[in-house]
Amino acid sequence: MIKKRLMLFLLIGLYLTGCSELYSESFSGYYAGESENWKVVYDRDKNLIVEYIGDEAIPQGKVELSRKYKEMEFTTPFHLSEEGKKTIDSQFSEEPTSYEITIQWEEHTESLSLKVM
Repeated sequence: MIKKRLMLFLLIGLYLTGCSELYSESFSGYYAGESENWKVVYDRDKNLIVEYIGDEAIPQGKVELSRKYKEMEFTTPFHLSEEGKKTIDSQFSEEPTSYEITIQWEEHTESLSLKVM
């Protein structure tokens, strides 16, 4: 009986230790930024998740997302889903500390900065 309790206690301790890494200040698992009409998250799987959060109708036409990282700029054209979201594969060779995003759609342009969350 004592062995079972000790084993259970150790397993719970290992589980909690493993989970605490996800929430420590030094863990930079994702980045996020928000503007008036857009929310962008760079997740642990190295994807950019773009979501339209504006009050107007979800843009139906082409949307362009430009990323500035170090001295490079990347532009990705895409269309949003019916829910107003798009996931873009955005793998970098090293993890950024922050970077700038510009989104153009219809006749609008907005910029935002992704910060460590």
